[in-house]
Amino acid sequence: MLFADLINFGKPYSDRASEFKDIKFNIDDVIAIHARKVSLGEYIAHLLPLNGIQDINYCMSIILGEDFLSVYKSLLASDHVPKPIGELFPLTMSEVDALFQLRHLYCHELAPKVPVQPRKVEQYISSTATFVWYTEELIQSRFLNDA
Repeated sequence: MLFADLINFGKPYSDRASEFKDIKFNIDDVIAIHARKVSLGEYIAHLLPLNGIQDINYCMSIILGEDFLSVYKSLLASDHVPKPIGELFPLTMSEVDALFQLRHLYCHELAPKVPVQPRKVEQYISSTATFVWYTEELIQSRFLNDA
């Protein structure tokens, strides 16, 4: 949804969407966008590869015009805790990736051979929630307010 929101926000984000070279439109897609059945941002976001943290970084970096993870990791956690997120939560990226891998395993494999510890899954979900929270904070404070 964040990709769609940024593209639908307009320039400069909508202009940068043209850098996604694998996205192709057909006449039915254009008609649906024109009829406002789907927005341009929703259409493009639906087609973006999102299979891990590197895909997120790739797509966000194109839309934002700079390396997303570098900006994310340097974001200060809060006024009360003046440390960068990357320093405060050093395992977040690897745990978000681990959750993507588990999702792939359970959605596309017949039966995992190695049991997953519930506490690990809870930690992966917690790290992913942290990632989403601070990503939203970053986009609102730095990119949408400056645009």
